[in-house]
Amino acid sequence: MANEWRLPGSTRSTSITNLTLCSKQAKRKWRYKFKFLDLYKEKECLWMENHKDFLNFELKDEVWEQLAQEMCCPERPHPKPDKWRHLVIKWRYNVQLEQLRKQEAKHFDKLSEMPRKLRYSDRLQFLIKHTFDRKKNVQAVTPVARTPEPLTSPPQESLAAKCMRLGRCKSKLHTSFGQKLRTMEKIRNKRCGRMCLSPEALHRIL
Repeated sequence: MANEWRLPGSTRSTSITNLTLCSKQAKRKWRYKFKFLDLYKEKECLWMENHKDFLNFELKDEVWEQLAQEMCCPERPHPKPDKWRHLVIKWRYNVQLEQLRKQEAKHFDKLSEMPRKLRYSDRLQFLIKHTFDRKKNVQAVTPVARTPEPLTSPPQESLAAKCMRLGRCKSKLHTSFGQKLRTMEKIRNKRCGRMCLSPEALHRIL
């Protein structure tokens, strides 16, 4: 891409040598963008996760508006905070991708085949370092000794559950056919016994 033209070597992006081969218009453009990166670095609440106001989104919106106002110039009189947000995301992604490619080339001993260094890579190193070092700034959490939970008695079984359980246990018992016949005979005799008439009742009927 034309606006991301790169030079070989490891010279800093802010050095005069890095802008020597550029035209006057390109130099003005890059100095303008480098100014934005300097302002962005000063606004730590926009990029430092450990900052107390990192999750204060209303304040961050105000900071972005202020930053966009500071970037206004006669050629660009209207502030565009969304433009600068997208630019940071894009450049940060490109720099992280460059770091990964560099590690891969170093692993396979192919550093000589690396593409040219991004012009803004050195300016965004504070973001890369913060990404890898932010865990060191987090205070260690002391483990809290847990007190053993008191032993609780098992929940009491309800009457319905007990009946169902006993019914299932009884249904599993094997009952012989003869026993079933004897049980049915007892039930029939019991019912018939209730229907028998007394001698007096039979005499009245006759």
